[in-house]
Amino acid sequence: MSAIGTLTRTSGASSAQNINPRDYLVTFNRDVSGCAHEATLGDTGSAGPPLGFIGVASGDTTVLGSVGLQDVYVRTWNGGGALSDEPFHLAVFC
Repeated sequence: MSAIGTLTRTSGASSAQNINPRDYLVTFNRDVSGCAHEATLGDTGSAGPPLGFIGVASGDTTVLGSVGLQDVYVRTWNGGGALSDEPFHLAVFC
């Protein structure tokens, strides 16, 4: 996914949105709540790899209110540790 929340490569993801700076919600075409979610920062174009940190969860009710069974929540930080929009790759294993 690009830093602005655009799906760039997809297999099973039906939509994505940048809900706040640094917070993303990726929606899949089926229930992924019982699956393993793995994310890594990575350029989705042709630039070099971004430096920073990433976290992923099935949902975060404190930020989003509620997350559906088809959703994965992602948060990104830059190399200095500040919350920041960063491009990333997300894999879901069921």
